[in-house]
Amino acid sequence: GPYKIEYWRDDEMGLRLRREFPENLLSTKPIQFVSISNEMNLEKINSSGLIIAPSYELAPSLDFKFLGPVNSYMSYLYCGGTNTKGRFFFDSKNREIFRHHFYIALNQVGFSAKLSFLPLSIQNVREIEPIPLKLADPDYAGITITVPDQPLGLKSTDKSHLDTIYESIRKALAIVAEQLNLKIRYVPFENWQIGTEPPWDLTPRATGILVESPREDLRFMFFSKQGISLPDLNGKIKFALDQSNFDPQEINQMIWDQSVIWPMTHFSIGYFVPKNTALDLDKINLSLPPTDFQWLGWKE
Repeated sequence: GPYKIEYWRDDEMGLRLRREFPENLLSTKPIQFVSISNEMNLEKINSSGLIIAPSYELAPSLDFKFLGPVNSYMSYLYCGGTNTKGRFFFDSKNREIFRHHFYIALNQVGFSAKLSFLPLSIQNVREIEPIPLKLADPDYAGITITVPDQPLGLKSTDKSHLDTIYESIRKALAIVAEQLNLKIRYVPFENWQIGTEPPWDLTPRATGILVESPREDLRFMFFSKQGISLPDLNGKIKFALDQSNFDPQEINQMIWDQSVIWPMTHFSIGYFVPKNTALDLDKINLSLPPTDFQWLGWKE
């Protein structure tokens, strides 16, 4: 490859451009040395740095701009125990009441959720228009809802940065707990295999989809045990996915109606760069990871 490893520490790696690498396979003014760190420290990011992160991670008011593809990732809350009698979210009324209060609480903490599991970048997909809830709030005294104590995928030793979506979820759940007279318990994260039922009542999750051709990805999500194994409580989603006249918005509505998956937002993975960046990213492919650093260069 164009770069060789100069050093490799626990949270940082240094790459040095190989002198013998062909110049015709490099940017006009290539980067000689690349330092890669797992720590997202904004104070260390100057005009010669960039951050690879989800599009929602930095507030627009900061002095950064985001470069990335269309939104093709979906963040959502997953209700566990919907197939297990006796679990709180087995009852669809509990799911609908809790979801109703949860979205109101999200707005109160300043998070504007997208009421669509599927990204709006998919043709004919739009946000769901919820039907006004006609259920009275029961007294949930004595009920405890379990949630993982950190975002899935975050190393247990890394407490310096929590996912901004996860932080909003925690704040909203605190409001819901007070309103519905129940408790939220954060359970230490343990290894969980994708394809098996999450052990928590509510699990923040994320996945991606091919926006140009979503049907096969949706089939993998609902049919395959090797994917994220989304539930279909009444079989209607799988039936619709088997039809030749596939309508993504119909699937979107069915997912909402089953109230097992609560959409949060849509995002992409890309690059945050300072607005005064000295880097030239014109030759970087924003859609396909990993980053080809040989096409990253300095501005003329």
